[in-house]
Formats: sequence, structure tokens, C-alpha cells
Amino acid sequence: MKGRHFFALTLHSPLILCDELLRYRGCIDAAALTEMLKNFQIPDLKIPDLELIYHTASIRRVTGWLELWGTPRINEYAIETGSVFLFTCSSRLDNTKIQDALFELEEQGAGRRRAEGFGRLCVSDQFHQEIELR
Repeated sequence: MKGRHFFALTLHSPLILCDELLRYRGCIDAAALTEMLKNFQIPDLKIPDLELIYHTASIRRVTGWLELWGTPRINEYAIETGSVFLFTCSSRLDNTKIQDALFELEEQGAGRRRAEGFGRLCVSDQFHQEIELR
């Protein structure tokens, strides 16, 4: 894959992600990532030839209780902690717009219920760059 650049997204907490029809997503594909990056108001952000080439993910049901009202929360579905998504694109990742968008995604998180600890992720975790066994 000459001329391609790679980066990974690793979930550090469950991610509750919905599409435009409010259906729960079980995977972050190129369209979902593009939609997540649009939330940061960076004009004209386009990642050329963005493609999901590998992922390992599982889904879990999120339940809970609203203590204030004494009622159960709505059951939601989240992509599980530790899920990894490997993307490739034809643009160099030193492009400042792409870097800024990915930085904001990592800093602010994604999806629903971020204030409760959901949606934390890491872009190109150092773990994925190690080549020697410990």
C-alpha cells in the first residue's frame, strides 16, 4: 500500500454512537468517522480516500438508574472498551486540519453521555507502534 498513511482509533471507554436515523452503531467506519469529525467546526475538512481496513470490536448493553427520579435509564448499546479501528488514507497526517480534528476528537471524545465517562478514545495509541515484545 504505497502512498497510504495509517492511523488507529482505540476506545478507552464504551462509545455510544448513533447514525442519522438514531440506530446504534456497532462499528466506526469511514462515514461514521467523517461525521464525528464534522462536529468540531473545522471548515472544509476532507480526508481523501479514507477507508476502514481492519477493526475488532464488540457491543455491550448499557443500563443504569436515574437516582434523582428513581427510574431506570433507557437501555443503550455501546461499542466496548478496547475496540480498535484501523484507517488508511492517501493524505499525509501532518496536514494541520486533519491533525486538529483528530486532536479535538481525542480531547473531547465522541458519542452520547460523554459527561458520564463514555466516548473516550485515543488516536494512534503508542501501543500500536511498538514492535518489540516486553
